Amino acid sequence: MPRLFIGSFLEGPEAERVSAITKARASQISSGFLPGRQIEFKIRALPKEKLHMTWLFLGEVNSSAVEELTRQFASTLTQLKQKLSRSTFELSYDHLSLWPSEDKARVVVLRPSMPPQEVSLIDSEIRAALSTFQENEEVYPQFNPHLTLFRVSPAADLRAIDLLATQTFAQEESKSKISAAILPVKQTITIDSIRLIKSENGYTIIA
Repeated sequence: MPRLFIGSFLEGPEAERVSAITKARASQISSGFLPGRQIEFKIRALPKEKLHMTWLFLGEVNSSAVEELTRQFASTLTQLKQKLSRSTFELSYDHLSLWPSEDKARVVVLRPSMPPQEVSLIDSEIRAALSTFQENEEVYPQFNPHLTLFRVSPAADLRAIDLLATQTFAQEESKSKISAAILPVKQTITIDSIRLIKSENGYTIIA
């Protein structure tokens, strides 16, 4: 059965910028750029073509249901265009989080501290329309929009690591200025850019 999710991709110059920073930082950490600390984990930056925000993870969907799912999804997007006061808005990711916990992080994500009101409406409409297709997946009661930057294996304590500071920034600016230079990450969301995506292993983008 295909694994599917609904997502919006980070694109253009912002995706290039974020990818360059995270790729460089992952390389620095992996090569022992942290003096006095032994690295016992692998950290991998997601490539720019996989940087996305997931609206709804559907998981494995019966192949016979994909056609109906696709039709329902298209209908939902049409209804959203009619309900939203604007079809394009900006999502600003300004808060770094370590999941599932800071001392045992498996992924590093960015979250928006103040998502625009359109996010809540889109989430509720998509979730209501497609909930019947989530029979094999845990349904989370609260939507938590985020952009995954790194994957960590095995889970590690990353609390003492400045995950977004590259060597160049660190040499030239204070830590507060480093954060200001990188954050927030801005993503333009349009209704037409919300896509039904097929994936493998939960994150490899095919479509």
